[in-house]
Amino acid sequence: MAEEHAEAAESSAKPSKSRKHGKEQDQPPPDFWEDGWRHVPKRIEVHAELLEELAKMAGERAALERKIAKELSKFSKRWEERFQKAELPEGSSLLQACMAVPTQAAQESAVHTELQTALESKLKQSITETRKTAYARSFGKFKKAKENIKGFEAARKPWVKVVVDVKKSANTYRQKKEDLHELHHTRELAKTVQSDSSETDMRKLNEKIAKAEAAAQKAEDAYHTKIQAATTAVAQYEAAMRDQLKTCQSEEAERIEYVKQVLLEYASVITVSNHQALGQSFSAMNSTVQSAQAAGDLAKFETSIGAVESPKAPVFVEWAPNQDAPVLGSTDGKSFPGHWFVKAGETKSSRAHKRFFVLKGTDLEYYQTVKMGVPTKKRGTIPLHEATAIQLAEKQINIVTNKRTWHLTSKKPEDAARWADMLADAVGLSVTTVQPDDHVVAAAAAVLAAPAAHDDDDVADDEHGDAGDVAGGEASSVVTDDAAVAAAAVAGTAAVAAGAVVAADAVGDSNATEPEGTGPAYGPEHHAAAVTIQRHARGYIARKNIEKENKAATKIQHAYRAHIKTLHAAAVVVQAAVRGHLLRSQMRKSSVFA
Repeated sequence: MAEEHAEAAESSAKPSKSRKHGKEQDQPPPDFWEDGWRHVPKRIEVHAELLEELAKMAGERAALERKIAKELSKFSKRWEERFQKAELPEGSSLLQACMAVPTQAAQESAVHTELQTALESKLKQSITETRKTAYARSFGKFKKAKENIKGFEAARKPWVKVVVDVKKSANTYRQKKEDLHELHHTRELAKTVQSDSSETDMRKLNEKIAKAEAAAQKAEDAYHTKIQAATTAVAQYEAAMRDQLKTCQSEEAERIEYVKQVLLEYASVITVSNHQALGQSFSAMNSTVQSAQAAGDLAKFETSIGAVESPKAPVFVEWAPNQDAPVLGSTDGKSFPGHWFVKAGETKSSRAHKRFFVLKGTDLEYYQTVKMGVPTKKRGTIPLHEATAIQLAEKQINIVTNKRTWHLTSKKPEDAARWADMLADAVGLSVTTVQPDDHVVAAAAAVLAAPAAHDDDDVADDEHGDAGDVAGGEASSVVTDDAAVAAAAVAGTAAVAAGAVVAADAVGDSNATEPEGTGPAYGPEHHAAAVTIQRHARGYIARKNIEKENKAATKIQHAYRAHIKTLHAAAVVVQAAVRGHLLRSQMRKSSVFA
């Protein structure tokens, strides 16, 4: 309820009309303590519009009376002339009887003229003057309505402050509970993975949970305190609002009585006929107007705006975890082994990555990072059930399948041997010992020697089977101003290219033959060597271009600093000249006075 009161206090939207064309709409009454009180000053505008309509009604009826009087006057003159032109004897009873008709019409015309004068000069003018004085405007709004709104806002101001405090405390309490719930969930997930840093991470996580529990308890106590303060303040809020409502209701009663008197005066003005049918209609109208009672209208209005019910104090809402929150992993207590490996590509041109591997049954999942003992950012799964052989080559593990071969490299040989046995046991295979693959060893050594950065740059490579470059110069080149490092990079590029050519020639000599009358045979090995040379050449050119750009930027910085120094020196010279001028002026003045 506190949140609902706060939203009502902060909302500036106008309330919807509960009446249309004088008829009540079929909708539930608003809550007076939220937005229903805004209907109270709205009645002033309604009464101002009603008085304007009553003035128009009186003017329209006066126009009808003027038209009737004019037509009756024309009727009387026309038939008086026609009867005078008739060849009836003068002074005869027949002529007098005929002349009585236009005479009666003239008398009735005079009566309607008096009705017109009474409606325009008495009733309509009185309504207009009352509307100007009692419904004065200020900046387009009724002054009385502004006073009523200020009264309600003054009564609501302390309560709105209390409700806002309750809402803030509730939000803080829910946020602390959410944080504590997430930490508990993280601890349960961390228990499912075993690694060398699990104990340290678990200890840090337990410390965070203890701090979060203390903060949540403090927030809950503050929430209870604000709820108690709101429960105490609701009585004062109700009393202030009802006092303001009582004042507005008394003013509304005066407005209703005035409208009633206007209608009664209207009835008294137009009740001039002695005809029985007209007399009955006038009596019915008088009885209808007399039946208007202010007490019944006011009671009905309070029911329509919901002021009959008492305001409700906010109650404490127990926090509950979100049942629809996504579950990131299993919390059934199972533990899975995990270890860091360098996952190399199947070919020499593919990129290697350092990944955290977790063995779950016959699935070997690998992740990009580990946060607080929990693997995150899953990159893929190696299906061990498709493996045809598990090979061990010192620190290297080869998982051979019909589709491809996975190369995993560990820092220590004993870790590689232990994991090779676990993988073989998971699928019922035996471990076979083979010779290490040179390109896999080189790629793993490069990844292990490089700093752990740019892990996010190879997300697309993981999704497409790690099909990236290992030794390429574009993505992994480092810009430096050290000439020795640059020379070493050039030498390394040349050495790698020469090695690739020699290896290609060796393989080509053993596998290729040169038919008579043709040139040398170039196989796939020579093509791979050419690609390697091109890739290193591009890397070397890119490093040289960056080095040139760095030198140009350094020159620009030196020139800018020199320019700033020149400006500073010029400013010092100008300041010295100004000081000298002022000093000479003072000396001249002192000599004049002397």
